[in-house]
Amino acid sequence: RLSGLQKQVLSLYRSLLRCAKSMGGNNGSTSTSSKLEHVRQTFRRDAGSMPRTDIKRIEHYLRRGNKILRDSKTLNMTSISGA
Repeated sequence: RLSGLQKQVLSLYRSLLRCAKSMGGNNGSTSTSSKLEHVRQTFRRDAGSMPRTDIKRIEHYLRRGNKILRDSKTLNMTSISGA
């Protein structure tokens, strides 16, 4: 059974993967796959570098990830509407 914090982390991970996939564009599958791989590698690296009991640090990374996601969505919408 997952804790609330674990659910938030998984939700952020899935959202970032979806965002990376949608930002890849139609013409560059390598661009899409490199963005997806970057998200995966970042999560693996960060998950391995901190203990599960360090709640404050995990919450900090969640806030930072949500800010990145929000900024990416804004940038993506701006580029779509400007095109």
